[in-house]
This record gives sequence, C-alpha cells and structure tokens, in this order.
Amino acid sequence: MPIKHYIYLSSVCLFFLSCEKAFITPTPSDEPEQVFETFWQLVEENYCLFEEKQVDWQALYDTNRSKITNSNTVDAQLEKILEEMLGELKDGHVNLRTPTGRSRFDYTEGFPSNLNRGTLYQNYLNNNSTLAEVGSIVKAVIDSVLYMRITSFGSLNNGDGVDLNPTIIDAEFDAILADHPNTKGLIIDVRGNSGGNTGNPDAILARFINQPTLAYHLRPKNGPKRTDFGPAEGFNINPRAPQYLKKVVLLTNRASYSATNYFASIMKNIPDNVTVIGGKTGGGGGLPTYKDLPNGWILRLSTTQLLDLNQQQIEGGIEPDINVELTEEDIEKGKDTILEFALAMF
Repeated sequence: MPIKHYIYLSSVCLFFLSCEKAFITPTPSDEPEQVFETFWQLVEENYCLFEEKQVDWQALYDTNRSKITNSNTVDAQLEKILEEMLGELKDGHVNLRTPTGRSRFDYTEGFPSNLNRGTLYQNYLNNNSTLAEVGSIVKAVIDSVLYMRITSFGSLNNGDGVDLNPTIIDAEFDAILADHPNTKGLIIDVRGNSGGNTGNPDAILARFINQPTLAYHLRPKNGPKRTDFGPAEGFNINPRAPQYLKKVVLLTNRASYSATNYFASIMKNIPDNVTVIGGKTGGGGGLPTYKDLPNGWILRLSTTQLLDLNQQQIEGGIEPDINVELTEEDIEKGKDTILEFALAMF
C-alpha cells in the first residue's frame, strides 16, 4: 500500500491552512455575470459528490442565471444567490468566502444534539478528582472506566496563536492509557468534534490493531466530466504497541463531522473490541480545495472522495452500532443518557 499521509478535514481550520491569503483585488472586468459563470463552471467541473447529493446543477443555473445582470446586480445580491446554490449541495465542506464573511451549510440542523455540555461537566466531570486535561484530551475515571473526551482533531491554540499543524496526539493518548492500567475499559467521546487532521484518528486506531490494516481509500476528481475520477487508492494504518484489548465504546452525534466522521468509520469497521453508540455522525467525506473567483471571492469545494475500507461513501454519515438519544427530559433530570448507557456496558 502507498505511504500513509495525513489529511486535514476540519471545517474550521481548512480555509486558513490552505488559503491564508488576502482577497484578490477586483478588476473592472470582474462583472457579476462573469463571476456567476465562473462560479457555476468551477462547481460543475470540480465537485466530486454530485451523484451522492442528487442535485441538478444545470437546473440551478437555469433558475438563477437570469437574475444576474452587470447593470443591476450588486455584490450582496450575487453573494446571496451563490450561497443559496451551494446550500443545495448540503455539504459542510463547501463554502463561499467573501469580504463580508463565509457561508456554511449546517449539517446538524434538524437532528438531536445528543450532547449537553453543562450536564456532562456539572454532573460527571467537574467534581471528579481524576479529571485532567492532557494536551487536547480531557480525561477522567468514571465508575472504574477510563473516559476520554476529544473535542477536536484539528488546530490548537498554543498561546501565541493557532497552531495549524498540531502535534499528533499519540503521545497524549498513550500517556493516559499508561496512567490507568487497571480500568475496566475505555470510553472515547467525540460528540461535538467537527474534525481536523486524520493523523490523530489514525494514531488512536493504531493502538487497537496488531498488523498493517487497510483503513480508507481516496478517489480524486481528475477531469471536467462528472464521471471523471482517478482510481480509488487504498491506505494502511500501521499498529502501535502495546495493542489495547479491553472493551472500547465510542460516543458520537450529528456534530461529529469530517475527520471525526472518518474516525467513526474506521473504529466501527476495523477493531473487534469497539462499539459505537449515540447518534449518526454528520458526514463530511469530501476533501476540499480552493478556487478563486474573478472578483476575489474564494470558493471551497469537495474535490476528492474519502471512502471507507470497502470503498463505500461516508459522506452521508456513520450509523452507530447502537442508537441512543439524549432527550430533553434526560437533560432536565441531569442525566447524560448516552454516557450512562456506555458505562453500563462494562
């Protein structure tokens, strides 16, 4: 298999990682009609998930083209039309960056949150004498079970600014496991984790396998036609000793997105000692790149498909092995039903 390389999927940090630059100064020829035409063509030729999204991009062109004129369309109107068209893709990795802000599809809308941070910290963590923050991981021992909460796989604030290439968390993860050898097992909570560097999920999975293991495939867009894709290329994860053999439960919700969606995929499909519970993840199986529009706006598009070990799409999200919901009644009672369900499995 090819040499493993890391992928940055965080919906928060990707823009800055790949495109931390000033907006291009518009020129007099950068008229609304040309911006619209360029925008539509860039999406048509580069977006990699039309088949999964079932969006008629030509129909959106036909509906909106007549609304754009060089003489009457102002930036705010053009921006609104382009954002609405992108919204039809329902892809959290796709957005439009303009001087007034950045559009973004809310992949959590209409789904239960399955997480109440106030309940979690007030009733399960804050008064726990074992609570500690080890790098990017919050850990505690609850009912003799080791609990780790990972809120991001992406950029970290190091005091001097944002570190866009954070240290892979293998050392942090290993240190916590080594400090708690006598616990019954492990709960990993990635509810609310919107993604980041896939090297971090890979580093965790490596502790649960004992041989090089196929984990995912990349299938890049390589031409202007919607069917123009390169071959899907598989990538291995190498094990890290000692292998962790105790029971592991992974907690997910709809806000588990991008690299965290990928993490749920590999944890569900590969180790035998892992059970995923909670809610379906938010998806995010397209790797994005950036395109410049003639007026200086920046378009982000999913252009490479991230597929699971069986070459199946993960864009639509990962179903848990056991679906457990956190209801408003549970929250009113001060209960995190998903966490308590996980603890009862040990």
